[in-house]
Amino acid sequence: MAHFFRLSELEKVLGISRDSVRGWLQRGLFRYEGRERGPGVDKLYSSQDATLLVVATRMVQAGVEPRVAWTAIYDSRKHLDDGSVQYLAVAPAEYGFEYWAVSDVASLLRIFEPYGRRGPDVITVVAVGLIRAEVERRLREYLEDDAK
Repeated sequence: MAHFFRLSELEKVLGISRDSVRGWLQRGLFRYEGRERGPGVDKLYSSQDATLLVVATRMVQAGVEPRVAWTAIYDSRKHLDDGSVQYLAVAPAEYGFEYWAVSDVASLLRIFEPYGRRGPDVITVVAVGLIRAEVERRLREYLEDDAK
């Protein structure tokens, strides 16, 4: 059974500030497909939403600009949601930035030395799979504590 969480619960469980969460909401990081909306209705977030929130926050903490983090996450959303992405990597490029959503370490290593050529000098890598597991563990513990 899928569980959904209020914004205040995610802030408490994940330790992310309300301002940070609201900033990502304003950028459209989350979708509200099939959820009630309107005055007086709590917006609810899935564990997938919580994972994306932590991934975005960690990318910015690592020095990635918020718009770059948002673009990489938004464009990779389908694969992030289905769990096939284990790493999200971002690097400066000649005209902006490049990003890669990869499923294994071998693919990640090809970014550093792409087929015998020199790779980017600076790459920010976020371990999405580890973040997903940590977020799910925290949310599960929260639900278990709440049930007591």
